[in-house]
Amino acid sequence: MAHSSESGMSFGKDLGLVHQAVLAGRRVGAGPEFWGWLAEDSALFSSFVEQARVAVRPSPSELSEASAWLASRLSNEEWPFPEHLTYTATSEERCGYEGYWKDFHNGTLKPLFKKGQHDAEARAICAGIECCFILGYAYSAMYAHVNGLTGHSALNGITTTLRHLHEGSDSVSRGKFLSLAVFRSNENVEKVYRAIVHESGSDSRHTLAACREAMDSQISQVNKFISSLQAA
Repeated sequence: MAHSSESGMSFGKDLGLVHQAVLAGRRVGAGPEFWGWLAEDSALFSSFVEQARVAVRPSPSELSEASAWLASRLSNEEWPFPEHLTYTATSEERCGYEGYWKDFHNGTLKPLFKKGQHDAEARAICAGIECCFILGYAYSAMYAHVNGLTGHSALNGITTTLRHLHEGSDSVSRGKFLSLAVFRSNENVEKVYRAIVHESGSDSRHTLAACREAMDSQISQVNKFISSLQAA
């Protein structure tokens, strides 16, 4: 199929996202002829669509790494996020919260989080893990409070953090995939929020147990979804 150099240079420039695809394709050798082939051969186009879908789905190794991270970073840890400041994510010190988020998103799960931008199943896993992270942080704060492991009030700190998260404040990161509506409606989040914020941790050891139970329940839900994908 013949195309003039002029049409090749202008092809797709006014099509937004399609233009981005054209530029990305051009970098790997897909010029106007390539797009012409796709336009004229639906079977060929369909094969590329299926390959793309497979490529953005979570791979078996990524699913296994997600379960392993939940176990090693949360389930198997007595104090998942040890901290020696305030557990107030909006304080000047940022209490390690943002640092934990950065390490979390740029660590071993980074490939999965990247796929979460394009694939619904990966996105659901990522949102679930982000919720586990927040619940693990809340549990860690209560653990520090109950065991007197911080010089500041960990209970006051995590109360402030949870309030800001629940209000949808931009000052506290909820993650890249966990929506405010899903966060607020999550039964495990509600259990922790009620125990810490509404009841003000009146029975600290009971609150600690409730936080641990909520975190473990959320991890179990995420692992169940991962298992369903692995079995598919």
